[in-house]
Parts: sequence; structure tokens; C-alpha cells
Amino acid sequence: MNCFRRFRRSEAGNSIVELALTAPFLMAFLVSIVDIGRMEHYNTIVANSARAGVQYGAQNTTTALDNTGMTAAANADAQNLSGLTVTPSTYCKCSDGSAATCSPPTTCPASGHILTYVSVYVTYTFHTLFNYKIIPATMTLTRTIVQQVAQ
Repeated sequence: MNCFRRFRRSEAGNSIVELALTAPFLMAFLVSIVDIGRMEHYNTIVANSARAGVQYGAQNTTTALDNTGMTAAANADAQNLSGLTVTPSTYCKCSDGSAATCSPPTTCPASGHILTYVSVYVTYTFHTLFNYKIIPATMTLTRTIVQQVAQ
């Protein structure tokens, strides 16, 4: 009888039981944190890629029309990320905000002039390491950067 009382008061095995019960939850939490970190890393790559493409295109009016060069600059900055989609575009408007076309002849009000802008839209489909019930298995990461062309 005395032996059973001593066993009931002993706490030697409690730590192992608590660890066995909480370890699966801790591991699931750790893996989900890793996936969120990966997603943020790829999101940064997508943003930097769009920024590199628009910086190439905004150098002058010649590079603003070079969609191939903007795409190449964006892909070069993507750190070999496969599956990246780059969509560059160029548009113009008058300095007063009214619409204008980039091809001549374009007329703006007497006090205004034509402003040229380049836009680079980058998209990437991110896949998680595991399938979670509350987090989608795939997410589309997008970024659009617009910059005025140096004139």
C-alpha cells in the first residue's frame, strides 16, 4: 500500500507524457512557420523582380518600349525562380492627368506635356510544403510596379 502512495506522488514521468502530448502540435506549428517564411521570401523575390524590370524600362524612352529587355531584367533578378510570369507595359498621359497616346501625333494642353510610364506586373504561384486545412496549398503572389520614364 505504501508503495502505491509513493508512486501516485511521483512526478518523474509527467514531463515525458507532456512532451509526447505537445510535440505533434509544436512540430505542426514549426512547419507552418517555415512555410510562412518561405512565402514571404518568395514574395520579396517577386517584388524585387518587378522593381528590376521597371528600373530597366524607366531609363529612357528607348528602354521604355523594350518589353523583352524589361522581362529579361526582371527574370535576371528573380534568383532562378522558375514559373515567374513577367508582363511589362508602357503608357502615356498628359502632365495635367488627361489621357494621351504614346505614338505621335499626341497633343496635350498648351501648359502640359506628355509623360511616359512603364509598368511591370510579376506573378508567381507559391506551393506550400504540406497541405493544411486552414492555409491554401497554392497562393498567387503578385506585384505591380509603375515608374515614370526619365525624359
